Amino acid sequence: MSNKILTVLLIAILSINVGQAADKTKTAGIVGYGKTEWGMSPEKVLAAEPRAVKLESPVSNNDGSLGLIKIKELEIGNDLSARTLKFDATFIFEKSGMKLQRVQLFSENYGTAGGVFFSDFSDIEKLLTVKYGEPAFKAANKITAQSVTWKFPSTNITLQTVVVMQYAFIKISYESAVTTAAAAKDL
Repeated sequence: MSNKILTVLLIAILSINVGQAADKTKTAGIVGYGKTEWGMSPEKVLAAEPRAVKLESPVSNNDGSLGLIKIKELEIGNDLSARTLKFDATFIFEKSGMKLQRVQLFSENYGTAGGVFFSDFSDIEKLLTVKYGEPAFKAANKITAQSVTWKFPSTNITLQTVVVMQYAFIKISYESAVTTAAAAKDL
């Protein structure tokens, strides 16, 4: 009888370890956002993401990159979250080679950083943690700034609160790990 119990326990432990290894393999393969991959051209991104549209006027960023493609009103949320949230996703390309380097999702404007805002942030953090595992970093101050980061070999994902004057947003950034490393090279 004790051999049977020991065998059942051993099988259960092995099953858990195999499941954890499969999860790590899944997240190690994150090489972009959605159906896109880092380094894709704008044309390939449009082909990979049928909901995406090319912006009539590109958005220039401080680092010289260009927001060229957008998906409007992505709905994020499920049984874990209290409600469905709408985000716009902007696909950002390096200016010189026109290769995808970052995707930023911005929430609707909350107007002020109140209880619903922080509750929604917490719900999204839970959803990302369920999907990608525990984050690598977490930071928060007592007023409004919160940031949570997941790091993988090819991609870094950062969930942040963005509060500027009377505007409050939730931002999710998917960025090539190469781009992140280049930005920090002189630190």
